Amino acid sequence: MKNKFLLLLILGVTFFASCNDDDDDEKDAIVGTWKIASIQTENDLYVSAPLALNWEVEEGTKLSIFPGYDMEIKDVVAMGEGFANIALVQVLKDITFQNNRQVVATYSDAGVSLDSEASITPNWKTSEPKYLSYKIVSASQLILYLNMNNILAGADIDITSIQLEAEDLQKLMTFVTKVTQEGISVSYVLSESLDKLTITLDKALFDQVMTLLPVLSKLIPSDSDNEMIALIQPILEQIPSVWAKTTKFDVSLKLEK
Repeated sequence: MKNKFLLLLILGVTFFASCNDDDDDEKDAIVGTWKIASIQTENDLYVSAPLALNWEVEEGTKLSIFPGYDMEIKDVVAMGEGFANIALVQVLKDITFQNNRQVVATYSDAGVSLDSEASITPNWKTSEPKYLSYKIVSASQLILYLNMNNILAGADIDITSIQLEAEDLQKLMTFVTKVTQEGISVSYVLSESLDKLTITLDKALFDQVMTLLPVLSKLIPSDSDNEMIALIQPILEQIPSVWAKTTKFDVSLKLEK
């Protein structure tokens, strides 16, 4: 069961985070260590945070997060952003784009607390430069390449051991292979002062993820006593119909020098 959740986490990272033709000016501007942008609040409301979610749907579209409680997507976004940003700053400190086109991160494996009165002391570590690399395509586009062999080996996961039907396992492995070989295309924006960087995953990537959603849902144990896990399956069942009404979707990560 633990391996299943590790696999979901890896795929989540795959969905959510070279060559001699790179533009040297752009490469030089991106190379270096970028801190996760700080959370800015005003009157206990978020003004700015490192992770931003933009989800636009047809009018009247709702999602049932809790049994019998339908929420408009804008409220789902607000809630999701809040929890995600509280968790993100506890597990990720900075990201470094190295000259050799490898990407490393300073992260903590101490856990996450959503209770402000029960904080967890981070245990910061630096990842090895063997899991993620990058290629600059233009002044606004990057391609990220995940080394899935190293990622799965580091997590001690044998993807062929995942308990899925042969057809579903083939779909999963095909997707992982495609992402590994073709990379993940992301857009980026540098500030004029070159001290702020925003990286964005757009709807096109998540359209591909949606085709794999039925397979991923099978990796969630149906007999778990965990209340949060029990909420996930009903939400996943609603996503296809909500996604069909989605007109725009993107996730952005804000970084700063």
